[in-house]
Amino acid sequence: MIMSIKRFTYKKKDGSVSDRVVYVTSPASDCDLGLDLTEFEPEEVKYYCEELFKIHAQYTKAVTDLGLGKNWRKFKVEGIL
Repeated sequence: MIMSIKRFTYKKKDGSVSDRVVYVTSPASDCDLGLDLTEFEPEEVKYYCEELFKIHAQYTKAVTDLGLGKNWRKFKVEGIL
């Protein structure tokens, strides 16, 4: 996954507009983005899931430690001007 910084003007449904600078962690899409574990045996899937949950917890803690834990936002594509 390619992470990027995106600058844009955003218009909410209520009509308010703001300039945004966003570290994009998941590009806008109509698809789920994920790691496909279908080909693995159940015990391997269990192992990978446990490890991925640990990595996610580490990432979340690091974001929180940076003081950014309350800065998660979703921006609807149609609002990006």
